[in-house]
Amino acid sequence: DHCNQTDGDRDDWKYFTINAPSVVRVVVNFDYIEAEARVEVINDVGQVLSDLELPESTDLLRQLSFKAAPGNYYLHIYCETLKTDYSVEVKQEVLQF
Repeated sequence: DHCNQTDGDRDDWKYFTINAPSVVRVVVNFDYIEAEARVEVINDVGQVLSDLELPESTDLLRQLSFKAAPGNYYLHIYCETLKTDYSVEVKQEVLQF
């Protein structure tokens, strides 16, 4: 997908569902670092659980991880400037008790 500050398509929203207590890893690959892309992970009541900012002069492949209870989770992906294509992968490791 892509986000583009210059043409008004600044924000994208994605969601995923977790069915068991897990450690979730979100891997995002941005194509253009100058877009100042950001990713927020938000739970089903609107609380921001994790925030990933892509600072300048860093690797375009970024990841964040968090412990997740069963439920829906939302990714808010957006550009502060310019535009970029990106890909997102969500990996789940179910916690064993």
